[in-house]
Amino acid sequence: MIDRAEETQRTSLPAASRGWSDARTMRLWRVTGIAGALAILLLQGLAVARQALTSDEIFHALAGDQADRYGENDQNLEHPPLLKMIAALPLLSTPRPVAPLAQVTSTKPICDSAGTEALVRLGGRTLAAAAFGMPFLIVAFLLGRELGGPAAGVSLVLLLGLNFCVFPFLALIYTDAAAALGFGIALWAAAGFLRRPGTRSAILLGLGLGVAIASKFSGLLALPAVAGALVLAPVRGSDWKGYRRRLLHGAAAVLVAWGLVEVTYGIANRHYRSAHGSETIQLYCGNHADMIVGDRLQPCERHLLSLERRDPRAAQWLTGLLATMAQNAIGTYPACNFGTMHSRGHWWYFPVLL
Repeated sequence: MIDRAEETQRTSLPAASRGWSDARTMRLWRVTGIAGALAILLLQGLAVARQALTSDEIFHALAGDQADRYGENDQNLEHPPLLKMIAALPLLSTPRPVAPLAQVTSTKPICDSAGTEALVRLGGRTLAAAAFGMPFLIVAFLLGRELGGPAAGVSLVLLLGLNFCVFPFLALIYTDAAAALGFGIALWAAAGFLRRPGTRSAILLGLGLGVAIASKFSGLLALPAVAGALVLAPVRGSDWKGYRRRLLHGAAAVLVAWGLVEVTYGIANRHYRSAHGSETIQLYCGNHADMIVGDRLQPCERHLLSLERRDPRAAQWLTGLLATMAQNAIGTYPACNFGTMHSRGHWWYFPVLL
């Protein structure tokens, strides 16, 4: 039971010690936060309904529908299936919109299906925004509050949610918002774990890492934040028990992350057929799938097929990761740095941007 004197002392602390400068500023920030939240909701509604349907959304929706409807994740291995399966759920209310993705050469087949485009634009985008976009902003507030108090949390949400480089993507059927949510959870949990190591923060570390990896292969870049928190957080006591507790926290984070990715791929492949799975790997390794890999995956084909016979989910994930790395190495997508186009991105781009 909390001592009454201690409770009175805590609640009577000045506003500055709770993250606000004074009562008037506290009211101002609350009004600003509420007004900003309403503006963000309005912008999200406009983004869901009025943005044109993109080619990426079509392929993601088709791949997600394949996993939702048939339990086979043999399309669009360029990205893990978490976001795609959730955003494609509204398509289950319609007949299968098109033939398998390998036969789709344009956006016309899905757009010609009655009601399909509306479901992708409204239903799929609404689910994507509700499941990943808006939670990302909530986690941004929690991260800001953890680092600098409630005012910092409100500021971070407004900077992100009202940024024209950010909010349009929070409602699209893209993997970026889902990966950003994973990064946000991992950073929030890392800040909390550094301040006070515990099982709850360790589980959140694993959850953030798992969401990021199950949504986008670049989610692996959340690993330094997770590992850094586990290594740098203070250990209570110098005896073996403190280090053993830290090892258990690390194991909990890894198990949560691995379990989430495993469950995601397991649901997407609940009716997995080895013949289709191995053929998909061969198509990707032979540069005949929807990613440009050249001949870079040919040395990996035998090993990936061997892994497919033992663990199809791991083989799918690794095939997508290797194909993404090969496509990036080839320089398939150009990058613009300081007004100049380059065939590849540069390692310093995001540090300079930040």
